[in-house]
Amino acid sequence: MSAYDNLTRAEAVQYFSQQLKLQLTEEELALPSLSTLQKICRAYNAEVPFSSVRFLLTPVEERVVSSLDLIKEIGMTKSGGGCYELNVFLRWLLVAVGYDVKFLLGQINGAVYNHSLLLIRLPDGKRYLVDAGALPMLNENIMCLDFEGEVSPVYQQSLWHLRLERRQVNGEPGYVVKYHVNPNTEMHWKVEIDETNYAQFIEFNLVERTIEELSAVRRACFKDAKLSPIMDRIFVYRFPRGRFTLSAGTMYVYEDENRNRVMVPTKTREEAVEQLRAHFGDFLSEETANRAIDKYIENVGADKAFVAYIPKPVDE
Repeated sequence: MSAYDNLTRAEAVQYFSQQLKLQLTEEELALPSLSTLQKICRAYNAEVPFSSVRFLLTPVEERVVSSLDLIKEIGMTKSGGGCYELNVFLRWLLVAVGYDVKFLLGQINGAVYNHSLLLIRLPDGKRYLVDAGALPMLNENIMCLDFEGEVSPVYQQSLWHLRLERRQVNGEPGYVVKYHVNPNTEMHWKVEIDETNYAQFIEFNLVERTIEELSAVRRACFKDAKLSPIMDRIFVYRFPRGRFTLSAGTMYVYEDENRNRVMVPTKTREEAVEQLRAHFGDFLSEETANRAIDKYIENVGADKAFVAYIPKPVDE
């Protein structure tokens, strides 16, 4: 076990069954495989939430990078973290049961690194991209980096259809992840859409990173809201049964059985607290939910806090 890793095999196996509700056979645990990796990643995204609430409720000047002990606590209790905490803990789980996992850094909607990723190499030599903290989702159907040509096949990931394109990133061979833009997937921020109606989500190269480098990126995000604007907002999501469910500010957003995005705005502070607790109350206490909604309203202003975002239609 390296200094990066903080779980034993016994802890990981127990976590799979008790926390992820995932019953893996001895055969599945004996040798890393794509099918088992897929099961673990889907279960992890279903059970372990992404949550900005911890950051929102901590004054900027008091925010510190999560210690390894705190990352373990967040993972073990499924109490919500960002891409850094979620991906570090997922790495620990995978390494504990024999997977070859490397840290990568990616760039979302900007020219600087602001997002952690995982690169998995299976015994057959094929490489896969894994990310427990991504939106759009990347883990419903794990994407292989070893495809023919310049553009990968399209992968269904919850609401999104994603593909990889090869690209030089900061002078190194890398990739860009793009998603198909349609009424279900349009974002509220401006994105550049190509001639095939795909927009860039994240780009990354294959330079292996250390946990210290990931920590430095997280520290920078605390100081510059442009690098990670969600830290001053409510942004909580997970994927039960592979279906997207999100509390964003005072709005609840979910994916229905037909894979359509449904947006449910609230109109009052009390409604906003109620919806946050209804969908994420297993780890957000009533007190925390109240404080989060109050802080969000303070940050964006009462006149904007309950303005519903309705996406504009996008041609297929």
